[in-house]
Formats: sequence, structure tokens, C-alpha cells
Amino acid sequence: MKRSLSHLDPDTLAGRTVLLRADLNVPLTDGRVADDQRIRASLPTLEHLRGAGARVVVLSHLGRPEGPDPAYSLRPVAEALTTLVGVPVRFVPEPVGPLCAEAVAAMEAGEVALLENTRFHPGETSNDPELAGAWAILGDDFVNDAFGTAHRAHASNVGLAQAIRARGGRAVAGLLLERELLYLGEALADPE
Repeated sequence: MKRSLSHLDPDTLAGRTVLLRADLNVPLTDGRVADDQRIRASLPTLEHLRGAGARVVVLSHLGRPEGPDPAYSLRPVAEALTTLVGVPVRFVPEPVGPLCAEAVAAMEAGEVALLENTRFHPGETSNDPELAGAWAILGDDFVNDAFGTAHRAHASNVGLAQAIRARGGRAVAGLLLERELLYLGEALADPE
């Protein structure tokens, strides 16, 4: 059975840190988000987690950088997310490391942090188990809501799900991913 966020009792999320893999790979123009459609698509999952009292740590990539590159920073996405959610979204300028651990440890229930571009770390696209493990120690549960990258064996989706489960946490599909899989399943089961 495929497990999704909708299968979890919201009461079991209160006080937990949830790592949310979202697809925030949006176009930027002059350092600002030019089209926020993908950000808006992630909002139901993000709001569900916040409403349940979880601390939400968002991971995403932006573009195809070959290491750290300011042109592919998620900082403008954090600013757009702040506007859309209506609460401050803490931007963490590193994708992994002590700064991330400190930022996550300081979070309160219902708060949101966005880590810097996952592809700034070379282990992301090679599904490095050490990188996935470093992310897994930041949280209790994992929600994958990035349909556009779910087919890739990257550390921020496949590796992180495995590492969270190995630590006793839950790894489930987000509301957007669940909806996309439902539509895809219907199209395959009964094509026009």
C-alpha cells in the first residue's frame, strides 16, 4: 500500500520535525521568482504540516548547478514562500551541515525553514548515503511532494526516505504527489 500524508493522523505530527522534499524548481528573473506555480502547488502539503504543529524543513533543487552558484540560490524562493504562506520562512544558506542543524534545532512548532539548493552538494545526484544520513538526522519524518523529481535516485528523495525509515521515522508521499499518482493511475487504468 502506498502511504501518504493523508494516511497519517495529524496529531502524530505535532512537535515533530518533518523534512519535506518539494519541487521548487521555478524560473527566476532578475533574482525574483518569475512564476510561482510550483510553489503554490506545494502549499497544501506545507499548510497541512504546519497546521498539525510540525516543524517543516523544506528541501528542493533549483536548476542544474555544478556546485554552489549564487545564480541558483533558493533565497528568492524563500522570499516568495514567505509571501505565499504569510509567515516568515527561514532561509538556511547551506544545504547541509552545522548551520542547518542549528537552524532546525531553533525552530518552533509550525515554523518553516528552506535549506539552500540540494544540488549545491555533489552527493545529491549520486544518492550519497552520507548526505542522506546527514539530512535524516535533522528530522523525524519525511514527506516527498516532488513529483517532478520522484523518479530520480537522488539523496534528497530516495536516500533520505531510506535513511529516515532506518531511524524509525515515517516516509510518505505528500498531498501533491498523492494527487499526481492518482491521476496517473486513472489514466493508465482507463485511457481515453
